[in-house]
Amino acid sequence: MRIFVSYARVDKPVCHQVAQLLNIHEVWFDQRLYAGQNWWREILDRLNWCQVFIYLLSPESVASTYCRREFQIAVASNKAILPVLIDDKTPLPEELREVQYADLSKGLNDTSAVSSLLNSVYMMEKKLASENGHVETNFDVNQVEQITSPVINNNPDSLVARGVESMEKGKFDEALFLLKQAKEKETFRYVPWDELIAAAEDGLERQMQQKAVAREYNTIAELISRKVTRKIGCQAFQAFRREHPDYDPRNLNRQCTAEQISPPQSTLVIPPLEEKTLEMDTNGNENVVQRELLQEIPQGGDPRQSGGVVRDVDVVKTPPKTQPQRQRVFIPKIDWKFIPGDGTVQDFEMATYPITNLQFEAFIRDPLGYRNMRWWQWSSHARIWRQSHRPRYPRFKGDNRPRENVTWYEAVAFCYWLGARLGQRIALPTQAQWRRAAMGDDGYIYPWGNTFDREYCNSRESRIHATTDVTRYPNGTSPFGVLDMAGNIWEWCVDPAPGQRDGAHPNEAAQRAVLGGSFFTNHRKCRSTYDFYIIPNYYYGTIGFRVIRLLD
Repeated sequence: MRIFVSYARVDKPVCHQVAQLLNIHEVWFDQRLYAGQNWWREILDRLNWCQVFIYLLSPESVASTYCRREFQIAVASNKAILPVLIDDKTPLPEELREVQYADLSKGLNDTSAVSSLLNSVYMMEKKLASENGHVETNFDVNQVEQITSPVINNNPDSLVARGVESMEKGKFDEALFLLKQAKEKETFRYVPWDELIAAAEDGLERQMQQKAVAREYNTIAELISRKVTRKIGCQAFQAFRREHPDYDPRNLNRQCTAEQISPPQSTLVIPPLEEKTLEMDTNGNENVVQRELLQEIPQGGDPRQSGGVVRDVDVVKTPPKTQPQRQRVFIPKIDWKFIPGDGTVQDFEMATYPITNLQFEAFIRDPLGYRNMRWWQWSSHARIWRQSHRPRYPRFKGDNRPRENVTWYEAVAFCYWLGARLGQRIALPTQAQWRRAAMGDDGYIYPWGNTFDREYCNSRESRIHATTDVTRYPNGTSPFGVLDMAGNIWEWCVDPAPGQRDGAHPNEAAQRAVLGGSFFTNHRKCRSTYDFYIIPNYYYGTIGFRVIRLLD
């Protein structure tokens, strides 16, 4: 049986699951890559082709212009309609309130709901078979275009205005629907369509990720709410917390504490990096044989100016009464590449690779590292954030994979710590410095040249769907020998978004630049010229950083 599935893109994971459930049938759903011409024509052809129309009902899909349009066309063409509720907060459209629907709002773990869906599809198939597969229809593609003319054939000016307005309201799926139509009319020569559509896709990806997290969480909450599955649910919640430590709207942690589920322990083992031996007294302080790092970082200090360095000061200190214990502190060993200035930036050195899991873990394990508040005093926002947060586990394990799940605050604090430990000026790069290292003298679009090659980096086109070792793509080197600057992970830069400044409250912090794209993004976002800004306390499994060394 031929099935068309209509869904909001934020519900794409559920759409894939439903399609997998129905894999004995011919199932089609719009992948919404938003590339190429006549994408709406393809949808119309598939609506003409299908026998059954499945509408995945969520707040986003019932508010979506294109989903409602697909539904109207299916109704007008006398298709068999099967609504499937996937979110119990969905306000049902009036025309569906009297229609029986399959309820998957508790997830695909609800076996009775899955059985109901499969049974509904079976009954439709049986009915079609009794009619010899023929259903009377009253439309063709031309009629569909007339039905949809209020949306599809609007004035290009209106389409652009409505698309931008939808972006401002956070309706990114609708924005893509409108902007794609406007682009295909080829009316405006100077509008940067790729950048405009990519910005809407970025917003949509964030919404999709947030909804996927909420869906995982709600499934775990359902397990915890049942006594018979509470222990299993709490174990699942501990795994969930490793990636999402700050997401707990229903306070599952309190419920699981009663079950005495211990918090997750790090499984990373830190082998020697570059060793620095310190004498530590019984209170964990450095002995007199070392000079102590005591100078405070000024409030509101600029990481670009200080380079993350806290200067040594001589301290007169009474020798400890007890024998000091010797403790090894491992300092990341950075491979540097010299980047010559070009008039816009001065000479500097950049790390050949992004900071890895192994290197960032050294910051966490150092007794005077992550937990030491002196590395967070450069900003009141950073200090407040640190007081209520702890480091998150990387989403992807492996010593030589880039460290992700890192906020901008943590990246800057790492620079202060490493700069002090090495006695060097370490910082995050500015956008200009990052692009100088990536683009070279010839202004390459990608670090290796002007033509994309998926063998040179880890982007969506690679279909790996995870980070890779930072040494995996030697052919993707920049003109100055820097690697992994396209794909794999977005890299934090120090710059705020244009026109933004930090407000008085942490929620008013300026967005910060990330460059380079990630394994999750398409090649357009891996271009060295692509700008993207996000809030500094945001973290995800696609965001990391690399450092630079400023020269005297």
